[in-house]
Amino acid sequence: MTATTEKKTGNKEQANKSKKREIAPAINKPVEAANTPDKDSALEFAKCDKAFKKTFKTVENSALTIAELLFYMEYNKLYLAKGYKSTAHYAFTEFGIDKGTVSKYIGIIEAFGETKPVKGFNLPYYQLKEEYKGFGWSKLALLYTAPKALVDKVNSKMSYRQIQNLVDEDKKRAKLEDKNGDDENVVDTTAKIKDIPTMTRQNRFNIRTDKELETFISRLSDPAFLDAIKESLKSGAMFAFDCVTLTTAPKVKADK
Repeated sequence: MTATTEKKTGNKEQANKSKKREIAPAINKPVEAANTPDKDSALEFAKCDKAFKKTFKTVENSALTIAELLFYMEYNKLYLAKGYKSTAHYAFTEFGIDKGTVSKYIGIIEAFGETKPVKGFNLPYYQLKEEYKGFGWSKLALLYTAPKALVDKVNSKMSYRQIQNLVDEDKKRAKLEDKNGDDENVVDTTAKIKDIPTMTRQNRFNIRTDKELETFISRLSDPAFLDAIKESLKSGAMFAFDCVTLTTAPKVKADK
């Protein structure tokens, strides 16, 4: 009887302890950050911000140097000295940089650079023109695909966001012009073959703006762009060949 009573008492005490453990508050409760930063936080932010900007500038300068060196190798075909097929082949084999990135790096230096004598390099070396030196890599990458008229409007003191807004506005305006031009430059698909030579080039090829054509032609030297449109070019060429040779026309059996 006594043993049974002790056993029940022990079970009751253990149950009370478990219950206390469940409702006990956490000892190491995380400290919540204050909604309004104190003076120390503001000072730490200022230090972090300063260090970040300094590091970011270093990264931007490094990106420009990499672009200049890639262009130097491409322009002077230095990759052949070690048996590489191209600068892109070298960059991917040695550093894992994809072909599209190499093309963009080289294109930016080609668009915004000029030949300058550089100590330690005996062959033609391209560097940024003076008017583009203050822009930084990020802004130049943003302006790389922008039309020259827009590039001439911006300056190095403008923020990345300001330039981004101008680029977006230009794209919207160009898209609207293209949409309006569709109604004016629709090709008459019922035109006879003999009438095609008399049609204007703009109607025949549906070229909406000179800016669009100029941008397209400038990108034909970009290997990544050519790879992206290769299948479309192949299909278009086959269709044009079939139209000219009339190989797609149904065969008519001759009367016996």
